Amino acid sequence: PANRDQIRRHMASSTGWFCTSPASKEESFERQHYALAASLCTLRRSVQPEAALQLAKRHFSCCTLKVEPQGGGDPAQHLRELRATRRRAEFGRVDAFVSHSQHDDDVLKWLWMREWAGDFHEIEGQWPTVWFDRACIDQTKVVHIEESISALPLIVAGCNRLLVLAGPTYTSRLWTLVEMLAFLWSQQGSMDMVEVVPLLLEYGNAEEEKG
Repeated sequence: PANRDQIRRHMASSTGWFCTSPASKEESFERQHYALAASLCTLRRSVQPEAALQLAKRHFSCCTLKVEPQGGGDPAQHLRELRATRRRAEFGRVDAFVSHSQHDDDVLKWLWMREWAGDFHEIEGQWPTVWFDRACIDQTKVVHIEESISALPLIVAGCNRLLVLAGPTYTSRLWTLVEMLAFLWSQQGSMDMVEVVPLLLEYGNAEEEKG
């Protein structure tokens, strides 16, 4: 809770980084990215903003979330398939950052991620590119995990929308708060590009959704 309050205060006071003086759109993004990088100093004081910017460029990747008709319900298999599509990404060219709690149900996460991807494909005519931590971070190397976490607010800002997989523990996790604040801050408070997907056992169950 103390860390959450510290981050909330820091990011709430960081708006001046990019709006204190007139600037072009490119300059505004530059200031915004620097402020997001600076916010990591509240948790990891050894990380300087310039270093965080370089880490973000080095570790920003994406995967293509494609739903195969014959796909089953095995989260491990879905994760392997998603990891197989991993590649370097450009800021502003990734469709969604997947925000979730590690403590929520994995089967339900994949069920609703795939449902969302199918809807996206129907509307856009292509499968979405996503940043999903378990697929986009090299889990075999501790240094890669730590560096990717250091760059997390910038990685969030590099995606076009925030896909929230809202399970029972989502709002209690520190990093999901960081992700939500970083994205909203990058959108200047607009919720237009935030998509919240409740992890329901049954679609349209009003009682379950209310709970």
